Amino acid sequence: MEHDGVQVHVRLVKGPTKALPWSSLNEEMIRSAKPWRMVRHYQGQAHFPGWFWSERLGRRLMYESRLELDRLLLADFDPKLEDIREQPFQVTICLPDGTKARHIPDFFISRYGTPPTLVNVKPPEWAEDHGLVRRFSALSQLCAEQGWAYETWTGAPKPCTANLRWLAAFRRRSVIPAGDDELREVRELVLPGSTIGGVEQLARLTGVSEPRALVGHLIWIGQLRVNLDVVLSKESEVWK
Repeated sequence: MEHDGVQVHVRLVKGPTKALPWSSLNEEMIRSAKPWRMVRHYQGQAHFPGWFWSERLGRRLMYESRLELDRLLLADFDPKLEDIREQPFQVTICLPDGTKARHIPDFFISRYGTPPTLVNVKPPEWAEDHGLVRRFSALSQLCAEQGWAYETWTGAPKPCTANLRWLAAFRRRSVIPAGDDELREVRELVLPGSTIGGVEQLARLTGVSEPRALVGHLIWIGQLRVNLDVVLSKESEVWK
């Protein structure tokens, strides 16, 4: 794809809004940018925007819908998460028919050891819209030229979403009622064939007052693992 006419606008945290050709955009510049637009709240709005605390990044992240919140949960659950930028820039895309379309991607997600991913979050029925398909196809090609991945995310399977929403309640280290030693002790209770309920019961016998919070936190930070493809319960297997 030719870069002619493909222009990007970035709002830098330190400095004015910057206009530049797509070929000049880089990851460092995106990390120095603030969201192109902020969360809006008004009576009767159809979406549910808000702020999400990322435990891995140690800062708040903005989202404009519950579907976007689910994508942030999935990203924050990833032990390799390095950075997330919300609505990182506005790009003017040149479509195959010669028309131009302005677009603001939802997230720019960086993971250690892999290329960053530009993400658009859309409900499944929206993702099939012909106009959006053309726009996202052009954006995917532009990302490939930068060495980035591109993703149109329409949601995770329901069991995975339900599990992440439940586990997210235990993600914040500051509210977990235990020290590091106690967390390590609970982790050591996990043996081959252990279940969540079994580990909780053993932890309770050792004097742990809130074993579920500790097990949930250990799962969130990646020190314990579970199968997210089925809804979690006390009978769910857990392993190191």
